[in-house]
Amino acid sequence: MMRHLKRLSGLFLIKRGASVILTLMILLLLFIFTGMLLFMFKFWEKTSYKIFTGKSAYRFARMGIDGAIWELDNDERAYDAFTDKWRTSFEGDEVDLNEDGIKDAKWFYIKDRDGVVTGRYAVLVEDESGKVNINYAGSNKLWWPTYTVSDMDVLSGVIGKKGRDSIIAYREKRPYVVPSDVKLADGITEEIYKKIKNDITTFSYDLNVDRDGKERINLNNASFETLFQTLKSLGYEDVVAAQVALNITAYRDKNRVPPQYQIGNTTLFGINKTPYLNEIETVKPWEKEMIGDVVILREVGGQFIELFNPYPATLDIGGWKIKGVVTLFSKNPEMVEKEGESILDDITEGETYIEPQRINRIVENIVPASIVIPQGAKIPPYSYYTIGDTISITIAIVPTPDGPVPIFIPTPIEKLGGCQQYEPILAVNPGSLGFIADLLEKIPLFASLGLDFTMRLYDSKGNLIEHTEYIADTPVTTVGKNDPRMIGIFDWYLNKATPGKPNITFQPWIGGEFGTSDWLFNWPTSFIVKNDRFTSISELSFIHKKEHWKTLDFWKGGYDRKILDHFTVVEEPEEPTYGRVNINTASEAVLCCLPLVDKKVAEAIISARPYKDISEVLGVYSKGSSPQELLSEEMTKYGFNFRDNTMDFFIDEEKEKELIFSRIIDLITVRSNVFKIIGAGQKVQDINNNGKIEEGEIISEKKIELWYDRNKKKVIYKREIQ
Repeated sequence: MMRHLKRLSGLFLIKRGASVILTLMILLLLFIFTGMLLFMFKFWEKTSYKIFTGKSAYRFARMGIDGAIWELDNDERAYDAFTDKWRTSFEGDEVDLNEDGIKDAKWFYIKDRDGVVTGRYAVLVEDESGKVNINYAGSNKLWWPTYTVSDMDVLSGVIGKKGRDSIIAYREKRPYVVPSDVKLADGITEEIYKKIKNDITTFSYDLNVDRDGKERINLNNASFETLFQTLKSLGYEDVVAAQVALNITAYRDKNRVPPQYQIGNTTLFGINKTPYLNEIETVKPWEKEMIGDVVILREVGGQFIELFNPYPATLDIGGWKIKGVVTLFSKNPEMVEKEGESILDDITEGETYIEPQRINRIVENIVPASIVIPQGAKIPPYSYYTIGDTISITIAIVPTPDGPVPIFIPTPIEKLGGCQQYEPILAVNPGSLGFIADLLEKIPLFASLGLDFTMRLYDSKGNLIEHTEYIADTPVTTVGKNDPRMIGIFDWYLNKATPGKPNITFQPWIGGEFGTSDWLFNWPTSFIVKNDRFTSISELSFIHKKEHWKTLDFWKGGYDRKILDHFTVVEEPEEPTYGRVNINTASEAVLCCLPLVDKKVAEAIISARPYKDISEVLGVYSKGSSPQELLSEEMTKYGFNFRDNTMDFFIDEEKEKELIFSRIIDLITVRSNVFKIIGAGQKVQDINNNGKIEEGEIISEKKIELWYDRNKKKVIYKREIQ
């Protein structure tokens, strides 16, 4: 019995222990469940708080970005620079937003109704036109300048030529969408990307408009009237505006016939690659001799006309004509010469009566004609073509019962040496006959000539090449030009006869583009006519300005820089041009990607900011030490180094002084359209109430970057980076 009770008691104890264990297990599960609930509630609390504070931080970042967009939309757009409010309103030295190691922004604090700081934001606005557009800059296939963005380098000074070539090679397969896509190119690691990320873009473009927002004019297809009216609107006098417009047209057109424009009583001619009338000898001395009652007037010597080719190419003038000068074309030259000599001999021997039929035989065989240059005639580069005289005029005034009768007798003379062509020049104009002009009007042959003080040059097809009016010379001088392109009456000067040589009045230095010594070697560089399309607006500096030895002035006085902002060589100006660099915002590394821009030039460009116009990149030519003067010194340095930098056999010419300018002017801008905005927002708690936010007081932080097209008023790409 007792054994049975013990057994039952043991079983009871076992069951009781199991119940305790079960109870403990249930309690443990309840504890774990409760703990998990508490953990989950705490986690949810923290997560919710983080989400809430994160949204607050994001909202603060957006506040800053919205402020930056407002500044961009309301900015004066004549030019964009770091002096604009979209930059200065947010810059500071408290936070580095673009991770370049330089603190470039400041914090803006947000307070609640009680004045307690609850958050803050910082903003940095970067100009995408101040960066290298990796979709357009550079090329692995260029062997000569294109005067487009393809001429730019792609930061090879930072990443090496191999890295540059890799970036260019990749985009030939597909364009980069965002700047960070550059890491897809072979060899562009994260480390390399960090070096260049603030200097590259895929979004920049430039509108072909001037500072007033008007579309620029395409130099290559603008009509004369468009060019003329534009130049007048820029302040040029009508005559100068018309001449420059004609010269632009002649420079670009393949047709070498100078275009013309009538303004008042003056006909203007565009300057083309043609020879020019350069020197004329019209008046010769006269000798008087009395033989009995007969007065003999003899012209001493002959006249000449000179053409000048100031261009580097040989010019074909075969079949050209010169009008305004009369030559004697004789049907029977031997008879005319012999009869003339016979009559003169008779008079010399005392004969006072000359049979009218003898005089008529001379006159009937003489036909006034113009000078025709023979086929095959050419003028070599920088050379002259002189047409000399073969006759002089002898006039015998014979007394008759009806009064004195003048008799015209052409007399052969010794030819002027060194001429390329000889003609029996009777007269250049009535005034050239000096004091006997009135007398000669009584001779029917002279009375019918109707000449004046003008001369016209025609090509072989009858196109008028030059029409010039000149002054009368004296018996001991000729008339010659200084600048052969000038054709007005006051552009001719009394000159010592220099056939086949430069005129005494040839003075290229007076225009200020040459020195008093280097003109001897460099004057040919003033004569550039392309007869082809403009490839750069810098070529406008070759355009003659209707002043002696003056082309449009960009680098020195800068008088004509104002026109550069109004013209372009872009084929479709209505379309944007991608990749131009804003010289107001580009870094030194980016500026050094422009052709011929080295570190010194880049530093000078940065020091002379801001620029209101692309032409201001030339600086101010002077001997001072202002940023603009030092910029001019750097920009023109290839024109003062005593070297032939353009390989054209001329040293320190105008073209070399504008060499850097000519290579970059079509690749730069001072206006921008797309901007990168980096905004950082923080939810904070000023625990110690000292008005400063310290490390442990930042609850949540967000960072956003986006690209904003101000022209389209549109965010074109956005991402949250923190």
